[in-house]
Amino acid sequence: MENFTTSTFEKIKSIINYFSIATEEKNSLLEILKYPDISFEFSIYLKKENQIKSIKAYRVLHNSLNGPYKGGLRISQDITYQELLELSTLMTLKNALLDIPFGGSKGGISIGSKSLTLEEKELIIREYVRKLSKYIDEYTDIPAPDMNTDEYDMNVFFDEYSKIKGKPVYAIVTGKSPELKGIEYRKFSTGYGVAYITDKVIKDFLNKDNVKIAIQGFGKVGKYTFKKIQELGYKVVAISDSKCGIYSKEGLDFNQINEIKKEYGSVCELAELNKSVDKLNPSEFLYIDCDVLILAAKEDVINKDNADKIKAKIIIEGANKPITTEADDILNKNGKLIIPDILSNSGGVFVSYYEWLKGLGLVDLTDEEIDKIMKEKLIQAYNKVKNISQSKSLPFRESALILSLENLYKKAKLRKVI
Repeated sequence: MENFTTSTFEKIKSIINYFSIATEEKNSLLEILKYPDISFEFSIYLKKENQIKSIKAYRVLHNSLNGPYKGGLRISQDITYQELLELSTLMTLKNALLDIPFGGSKGGISIGSKSLTLEEKELIIREYVRKLSKYIDEYTDIPAPDMNTDEYDMNVFFDEYSKIKGKPVYAIVTGKSPELKGIEYRKFSTGYGVAYITDKVIKDFLNKDNVKIAIQGFGKVGKYTFKKIQELGYKVVAISDSKCGIYSKEGLDFNQINEIKKEYGSVCELAELNKSVDKLNPSEFLYIDCDVLILAAKEDVINKDNADKIKAKIIIEGANKPITTEADDILNKNGKLIIPDILSNSGGVFVSYYEWLKGLGLVDLTDEEIDKIMKEKLIQAYNKVKNISQSKSLPFRESALILSLENLYKKAKLRKVI
């Protein structure tokens, strides 16, 4: 675990000179953000097909200047420590951007989720909790759902941790069921937040009617982005899942797509049932002619090899890190407006904060109240980033990082770290 260089940290280094602070303080802030505070790497053993399988597992606690560590737990055979360090750094910056009193962390279990039965997955998560339970509590590090983990898995996490501690510890994890002091709205929050940001960007930068929107991904983020975008009165002309994409110039209906997905397992089936809907190859989906492209699938989908083919004027990052650093440079040179992940998909962690407070017995708000507060907070952060972008002639990504770093610098000064 000796490599601490990430593309996010390199981006931070490239913009640090926009701060009018002493060189020594700039170097100190960089040093604080370069290294994770604590990293755990351990093995989980699973008996499968009469053989013991060793599974690598990680938890990276990047930085706690802003508050307790906060970040998801993902399960994937492609997980690496380097990826988790990158994502935990982004969590530090995301929470600082909205000034949510959390730091950044990220966890991972390195095994293909589709290869696991429900029982095996539960056994792995319980063992993950047992290995970490000595080192984390509800005031130090609070996990949440992420790639290939969900509400059920967070319930398992809560249950195992509570058994170890001998009492219910409701604030140890967020994304739980409402019956375990979770928040029902949490499952919608990331997607709804992406939709609210998209709505604001369209009103600010697209002076036209009949805006065409395409959404890559119909999972936890893309599904609810689509739902809220349609409720806001926009037309989604294309949607995709892991199997294919579909396109209709007349627009697609969320309820119909949702039913098709439930019944057939893929949005593709609509193209078979409705001849006015075109089926798209997943590799071609990103290149369709649209005004706004929302990336809500996975990391690194736009790279240096395909960035020049993107036709959308505005790109919204619903997923974490869906655009590589090289592609980001190409898209900026081509005049594309990119709304970065730490801003556009931050609704989920904002609502997680309120679930954490609920678990501690401090607040209990309705979904309607949380939706109103979240939207206000997201738009407030967006306006601050837009003002930095316009005043310094910088892309939104760099502008968002500047706002995050400003907030982290203030906390470091107040806490006498710098």
